[in-house]
Amino acid sequence: TTPMDSLAAELAQELKDFAWNAAWCSANEAKWMAQDAARNREAAERHFQAAVETRGLSAIVMSDVKKMVWAAAKHATLERLSILQASQSEEAKHEFQHTADFVKLSGEMSEGCAAHLRWMAWNAAWHAANVRAGNEADARRDRGRFEQHSRALRGGLLRGVNLGGWLLLERWMNTKVFADFSESEAPDEVSLCE
Repeated sequence: TTPMDSLAAELAQELKDFAWNAAWCSANEAKWMAQDAARNREAAERHFQAAVETRGLSAIVMSDVKKMVWAAAKHATLERLSILQASQSEEAKHEFQHTADFVKLSGEMSEGCAAHLRWMAWNAAWHAANVRAGNEADARRDRGRFEQHSRALRGGLLRGVNLGGWLLLERWMNTKVFADFSESEAPDEVSLCE
């Protein structure tokens, strides 16, 4: 079979929600926010199970995806929120890289699709860890990257066409038509015609 260049929308959304909740579970556990962490863990497991039930990826690949997401969450949390656990952080990073490679080499997804899944998980993890650490600028950057990779995972950006000027003429679209009138006299087509 041909590797998928993107994931079905339902599978991509469930994996996005899984990665997001796993990241927040890990960050909340590190900050001793037990109730929030428990809610995030339950949501993460629910979204992972829903992703499995879509049958979009094999059970083996889904198992590796699960390990990859939790390893990213653990690594970012330990790096950002824990001072004394450098060896555990490195182990989590190694597990993340290792399982991400397995996902890529599975042949079920194209390299690009596997990379978007990998970086979506990574940026979710760093976003949550940076929020809990008070690094707002880094957290905003990570959130943007998380959203970018999650969109790409389901096939990229939605594209549209600007129909401006087709049914309504506005001053900024065609300044020559409005040249003889001030902004207050004719701000749009309706005012121009009156």
